[in-house]
Amino acid sequence: MTLDQFLRASEEEQLQVLWEARFVSERSVQEFVYTRYQVFDFYIEVCVKDHAVVAFDYFSGERSAVQAGAGSPFYG
Repeated sequence: MTLDQFLRASEEEQLQVLWEARFVSERSVQEFVYTRYQVFDFYIEVCVKDHAVVAFDYFSGERSAVQAGAGSPFYG
């Protein structure tokens, strides 16, 4: 699956892919928890607050984790 295919998939399909994805990392910043997953050759980062998904951030394998964090509107 490519990042484009993932983005075009239904929410149900996206959640199924994330359920089967490889866990990479998790960190907390204030009241937010960021969990990163590797899906084929791209990464998905899920931002959660109060047990609810607030946003997704996604990036290809070509973009480093540092760049992804710096570009995310959820990083302080």
